[in-house]
Amino acid sequence: MKGQRSRAGFSGMTGFEGGQMPLIRRVPKRGFRHTAFRLECAVVNVSDFENRFEAQAAVTPQVLKDQGLIKGCERVKVLGDGNLSRR
Repeated sequence: MKGQRSRAGFSGMTGFEGGQMPLIRRVPKRGFRHTAFRLECAVVNVSDFENRFEAQAAVTPQVLKDQGLIKGCERVKVLGDGNLSRR
């Protein structure tokens, strides 16, 4: 076959489609991905409370940090993975 790609030493640009609009530019871009607005949250499961705290103990982010459950985050998410038998 004749043509540009049949010649020895051809190394074309990645994504070049011979003058046609490249696929990456034809496909619509969706979503907003600005990482400057992302909020970092530490995740703690309910089952971790069962093993580390007594009944009626106050649980604050500082106490969780002292116990070693979270590392230096300001926000904490408590997930419902596990059960609490003590109240």
